[in-house]
Amino acid sequence: MQPPRGVLKIRSFFRRLPLESPAFSLLQKAPTGTGFAYMLKVRMRGVARGEAEPALKNDSGTIIPIRYESGNGEMMVYGGSLLGLFLLSLAVTRFDGILLLAAIAAFGVAYYYAPLTFRRHPPLQVSPEGFYIEGLGLLPWSKIAGIRIYNKAVRNIRNAELYLILHAPIEKAVVREREPESWRRYMYSVWKPVSEGELTVKLEPLAVSPEQLGDVIRARIAEARKADRA
Repeated sequence: MQPPRGVLKIRSFFRRLPLESPAFSLLQKAPTGTGFAYMLKVRMRGVARGEAEPALKNDSGTIIPIRYESGNGEMMVYGGSLLGLFLLSLAVTRFDGILLLAAIAAFGVAYYYAPLTFRRHPPLQVSPEGFYIEGLGLLPWSKIAGIRIYNKAVRNIRNAELYLILHAPIEKAVVREREPESWRRYMYSVWKPVSEGELTVKLEPLAVSPEQLGDVIRARIAEARKADRA
């Protein structure tokens, strides 16, 4: 019998839980017989089987799409849409302006988080030409001076960020095939500028290991520098 979808998502989360994270340390201290102790067993079975984020193989001739973690944003998007429809129906039947504003706010939340449910448009891509970021464009490898992985903990849950340092201001470093659509500018995005030539990328909502992604990007940058010197 197939377990409920919610149980499968919880198992998937604990299988990918970094062993060095504070949350994993708390699991180790969980009393025997509790649900947390069971999840610790699930995680350790995953370690024994080598189960973690899908391994990224650095083949310089391939394009590696990096998508959002399955299930991320569904509650905000679908829940916000349903709540908006419910409030809108009440606002229409009761001619209530406050309910109408609440419905608009609910639709706004669903609209903002909608990219988290897009499966055909990965927010990041590692390609032979460079590092593609949805909503920004392509950063050629020769334009990236270096990267860092920063780990932040929110309620003992790891939130990793990729910090990109560029050789030029963002507008001059990025190669855009087309200007971002105006409607897309008001939706969720994984990246944000830090300064003129620096930006960060949120890795927490993505189905990727921060360390593996960092290793692949560093390898691609090194290959680009070697090609430039040749």
